[in-house]
Amino acid sequence: MKKIRIIKKTIVFILIFHAFFAITLYFIVPPIAKKIVTQKLSEKLNRKVTIEKIRINPFVFTIEVYNFKVNDVNEGSFFLSFEKLFVDFELKSILRRGLIIKELILISPHVNIVRESDNIFNFSDLIKDKVDDKNVKKGDFKFSVNNIQISKGLIIFVDKPKNTRHEIEEINLTVPFISNLPYHIETPVKPKFSAKVNGREFLLTGTTRPFKKSLETSLNIDIRNFDIPYYLPYLPFKPYFIMESCLLTAGINLRYTQYEDRNPTLIVNGNVEISDVSIKTMNKKPLLKIKSFETILGESDIFGNRFYIKELGIQNPELKIDRDGKGEFNFTSIFKGLGKREQKNKKEKKNELSITMDNIFLKGGSLIFSDYYKNVDFQSRIDNIELNVKHFKSKSNQPFQVLTKMNVNRHGIFSLSGNVSLEPLEANIESDIKNISIKPFQNYLQDRVNILITDGYFNAKGKLNLKYFKDKGPLLNYTGNVSLNNFKTLDSENVQDLIHWKSLYLGKVSLKTLPLDISIDEVSLTDFYSKIVINQEGSINLKKIFVQREDDDVKNSERVDKGEKKSKIKVKVSKIIFQNGHINFTDLNIKPVYSANMAELGGRITGLSSEDNVYADVDIRGKFENYAPLEITGKINPLHEDLFIDLKIDFKDMDLSPLTPYSGKYLGYKIEKGKLFLALKYLIEKKKLGAQNKIFLDQFDLGDKVDSPSAIKLPVRLAIALLKNRKGEIDLDIPVSGYIDDPEFSIWRIVLKVIVNLLEKAATAPFALLGSMFGGGEELSYVEFDYGISHLSENNMKKLDLLGKALYERPFLKLDIRGYVDMEKDREALKNMIFENKIKAQKLKELVKKGQQITNVKEIKIEENEYLKYLKNAYGDEKFPKPKTALGFEKELPKEEMEKLILTNIVVKDDD
Repeated sequence: MKKIRIIKKTIVFILIFHAFFAITLYFIVPPIAKKIVTQKLSEKLNRKVTIEKIRINPFVFTIEVYNFKVNDVNEGSFFLSFEKLFVDFELKSILRRGLIIKELILISPHVNIVRESDNIFNFSDLIKDKVDDKNVKKGDFKFSVNNIQISKGLIIFVDKPKNTRHEIEEINLTVPFISNLPYHIETPVKPKFSAKVNGREFLLTGTTRPFKKSLETSLNIDIRNFDIPYYLPYLPFKPYFIMESCLLTAGINLRYTQYEDRNPTLIVNGNVEISDVSIKTMNKKPLLKIKSFETILGESDIFGNRFYIKELGIQNPELKIDRDGKGEFNFTSIFKGLGKREQKNKKEKKNELSITMDNIFLKGGSLIFSDYYKNVDFQSRIDNIELNVKHFKSKSNQPFQVLTKMNVNRHGIFSLSGNVSLEPLEANIESDIKNISIKPFQNYLQDRVNILITDGYFNAKGKLNLKYFKDKGPLLNYTGNVSLNNFKTLDSENVQDLIHWKSLYLGKVSLKTLPLDISIDEVSLTDFYSKIVINQEGSINLKKIFVQREDDDVKNSERVDKGEKKSKIKVKVSKIIFQNGHINFTDLNIKPVYSANMAELGGRITGLSSEDNVYADVDIRGKFENYAPLEITGKINPLHEDLFIDLKIDFKDMDLSPLTPYSGKYLGYKIEKGKLFLALKYLIEKKKLGAQNKIFLDQFDLGDKVDSPSAIKLPVRLAIALLKNRKGEIDLDIPVSGYIDDPEFSIWRIVLKVIVNLLEKAATAPFALLGSMFGGGEELSYVEFDYGISHLSENNMKKLDLLGKALYERPFLKLDIRGYVDMEKDREALKNMIFENKIKAQKLKELVKKGQQITNVKEIKIEENEYLKYLKNAYGDEKFPKPKTALGFEKELPKEEMEKLILTNIVVKDDD
């Protein structure tokens, strides 16, 4: 019985103790704990802390805390609160020697975070004091927290510097357990987290072993329409662009594993989609729009820089690229400030990047390019861009497939397809380019050419092989066909047709580099037209097509100074065909304006090559004004360093009357009629020219005189009469020779000089010209009579015979003969003749007395020993007063005095 009473007392004691313990924990401890906790936390946090109530259940070992609240430093708002915290403890904690919580539930936790400035938050004072690691005792604290549940959570973040407000609402977190107890270390934890971040759904599930040595963690991230632009202000650098919209949707699995003996791994796979992308430049101009950018990731090792992308697709991207007047592109500002970070990253050693992509595609792309650099004002648009890349591997020599197609400026089509390999870099591409308008690109030529391109479409179809060698550079090999059709240009000064053609076709083109080698099977130019205009100031429009810039001269001189040599280019063109050509010539420098046409131009050049001793055959024909034929035949090699030309040019039956504007201006006469024939031969070999210019004019006649200040001041009619034969023909042969590398050398300048010299000779020495034309070269402009004599010498009679022959051969030449007398010299000559006759008359008297019959005084010859005798006789017969002596007799005079007195008293009249 005693034993029974002891047991009863013990049971009663236990019951009473348990009841007291329960009453104490249930009724007494909660208010005391509430007071102590709020007081201590308020002191520690320097904020007012309130708790509505604390409930402890001693029978099931649970604790409940209701309406916990921590005010902000500013009493008008709160920093942290929750509606309820429920903790269920396990009795096993004592046996396991660790804290074991069976269940932990947190309902409606709310957190208000306020950023006052860059580094100041409403909780900054709570983390100011750091914990001294030396005072923390290290040990293995065992615990196991199970069935963790957080529901209806809310985090509000107010960013005053950014003037933004962020809300993470409907926060729900479920964690089965977190434990480092041995029996839980190998058991995976599968947490789940969901929330709405600023209205966007966010879901996170995963598996982790946080306390195992490998630290294995697997997370599934599910993000729906995450608004990226809203969070750009929190980037660690200032973005130099404006992102108006960009939504992120992702379903990603991350698997992190940390190892003791090697580097950790982070394996990622899943889907990532970026949609409704709209990015603008800092001046709010459109830059990039993307409807969607979706990536399907395979098993990718982030830390190992190995990425596997099953599929990467871009839908409807639109990129707008602008280059301003300073040469800066609109997207360059985006990369400001990135250079320094890149330099820092270069110092870090990383694994080589390896990317594998099964399929890349782009659909509905657009590229809008505008260029205003140096007043170019160029706009181009590429639409319907499609791109497909398959089996891409960055670390493999296996080729991957590339296919792209796009529309260029609406009508043009550009497509490429083929294989590309990276190690070594090689591409085998088939290209097909159709109807690419070249008109928009003329703005890039405005400082180079003075023409306006009004139309023209480029086409090319062929195969391209590209290889890149580190020591040599790129090796390119292209084979295919190229054409430029419906090409039209205007003279930018006169806004008139300049050059146009229907088709320029290059067939079977083969282009190789290293060294440059060009081979073309056929070049065909069809229905071509060119307008050649001599402007009013005398310049030729074609000469002004290309603009010579100062920087070009500087570059050329620098190349010469450096002694740079041009690399030899191999060129071969099997045949060049011309069909239905038309050249219009207009001269605005003369009045009236002259215009002419060269039509039906056609022919071919075959065997054109840059090789030595290979000459191309030339055969080109046409018609001047549809009636006068032109033929150019021969051989050329213009591609060789030493130019070779051996050409024969025949131009027949050209009517000269339309050339009246030129003859009126430069000759001073209209052309009444005439035909022109040219037979030209040119041979250029080793820079030496030998040319024959045969000019034949038939029935060439000048008409009325034209008053022209530019007309040559020479007797043109006389020159024509001198050159024209009995048949009405003028035949000139003008040879020219010289060296073409002489800067002063000009073929037509020499020909023109010869013709002008011919006209000057005809004007200044026509008889000399006649003499040279008919042999002898004597001066035929005059015949001379000796003074006082009326008969011609034998030489002068020969001159008259030669002049007669020339007049016969030149029936159009009229000759006026005019006599000339030198009165004084003839008078003196006649005096001397009369004086001699007086002397001879004395001898004649004497001979007659002796019975000799002499009828003419001219037959008398005075010998030297007879002269003084007959002089005294003649002097004695003169009737003029003579000098006398003092006695009145005639005075004897010396010979000279007698001669002088006789000559003085001889009178010659004009009639004589």
